[in-house]
Amino acid sequence: MTFTGLELSAIVKLGLLMSMADGKVDDTEQHVIILELLKFGMTENQAKAALIAANAMEFTDAAATVKNMTSTEKKHVVSFLGALIAADGKIADEEVKLCTLVSLLCGLPEISAGEAIVNWLAD
Repeated sequence: MTFTGLELSAIVKLGLLMSMADGKVDDTEQHVIILELLKFGMTENQAKAALIAANAMEFTDAAATVKNMTSTEKKHVVSFLGALIAADGKIADEEVKLCTLVSLLCGLPEISAGEAIVNWLAD
């Protein structure tokens, strides 16, 4: 699976929002976001540029970009988001609510947290 720079920035934007849902971004969540970029072959400098682009991106643009992805790509996105919210070992109600809303707005498939983690690690 290959994502464009814009698509990766959109995925990371959603990840950044998801990681802030419980009021704090911990080191494990930051690590998962960086791993997401590195697993698609980005160098450290490219990952930094993608993070900057993601921070500058509007949520609506990120959601529209993800909504236009293929079903396979959307499965990866929801798996990443699920792995991200489980990364700190606690899944807060705020994270579940935000993930549900983002999934609805982006047309992401419904999967369990366990499936998300397994899928994301396998991608």
